[in-house]
Amino acid sequence: MQTARAARPEDLEYLTQRLKESGGEMIDLWKTPCWVVEEDGVILGLLPIRLVWQFEPLMVFPEVKRKASRRRACMLLYNAAEDWLRDRDLNRSGIFWAFAITRRVGVRTWAKAMGWRHQYKRAPMYIKHF
Repeated sequence: MQTARAARPEDLEYLTQRLKESGGEMIDLWKTPCWVVEEDGVILGLLPIRLVWQFEPLMVFPEVKRKASRRRACMLLYNAAEDWLRDRDLNRSGIFWAFAITRRVGVRTWAKAMGWRHQYKRAPMYIKHF
């Protein structure tokens, strides 16, 4: 019978190796809660979770007509939020990851330029660690 449980410290080296071998995203399992499913003492899978900030909705009000003004407002909002998230004296949450979802090509372009990573193929999700 399969059962789920929280990962134990003694599991983390093995689980980290399995993550590394998968070629997918690397997650520091020592810094986030993680669950495993096992059967007869054999671990069959894992699910780590992270606390993250979600950057949305990004809104610039319609009365801002000039395209350059709209772009500048977007950048200033993101920069201000990133500065707060990065500052360990202001952001005492312990959460230093953020994600954003966008379908706009222009936003994707500047997100990459600002150091955001496109997280998943065919999904408009971007993530950044501060």
